[in-house]
Amino acid sequence: TIRCPMVAIADVSDAAPVEAWLRRFTADPPDDLILMTGEGLERLVGFARRAGLEETFMAALTKVRKITRGPKPVRRLRMLGLKPDLAAEPPTTAGIISSLSGENLAGRKIAIQLYPDNPHVELFDFLRRAGASFDPVLCYVYGSVTEDRRVIEVIDEMAAGRVDLIAFTSTPQVRRM
Repeated sequence: TIRCPMVAIADVSDAAPVEAWLRRFTADPPDDLILMTGEGLERLVGFARRAGLEETFMAALTKVRKITRGPKPVRRLRMLGLKPDLAAEPPTTAGIISSLSGENLAGRKIAIQLYPDNPHVELFDFLRRAGASFDPVLCYVYGSVTEDRRVIEVIDEMAAGRVDLIAFTSTPQVRRM
C-alpha cells in the first residue's frame, strides 16, 4: 500500500491578510458569509485563535447568515455548534449563484472564504451585478515542492506496474495527478 496525499494543504504563508480580514469581519460583521470549504472555515478559526480573535470571530459568526457550498462546511459549522442558513443546491459555486439569484443582494456586505487554484470569476461577477459588496479571503494553499516529488514517485510506481489501484477522493486530486 502506497499512500500519497495528492493535495497537501497548508496555511497561507503570510498571515497578515487573513488577520486583517478577520479584524474587518469582527469589527463590522457582514450580512452574509459564503463558506466554500470546511477546510477554509477550520483554517479561519485557527488564524483567529492565533491572532487572539477567536472569541470575537465566533460571536460575529453566530450573527451572520452562513451560506455553504457542500457538506464539508456544514460539518465544520456543526462542530462549532452552528448551522448553515442557506445550503447551495447543487453544492457548487454555480449552486451558490443559483441559490442567491432570486434574492435582492443590492447593498449587502458578503464575506467569502475562498479555496485555492480558482479565480472565482463567476461568483465575483454575479455579486457585482447584484449590487453586493464582497470581501474575499484565501487562508490556505495546496501542495509544495516536497509533495510534488511524492506525487511524481507515485506516477513512477504506476508506470512501472507496481500499482494495481488508485483512489481519488476529490477533483483537485485528479487535477494534481
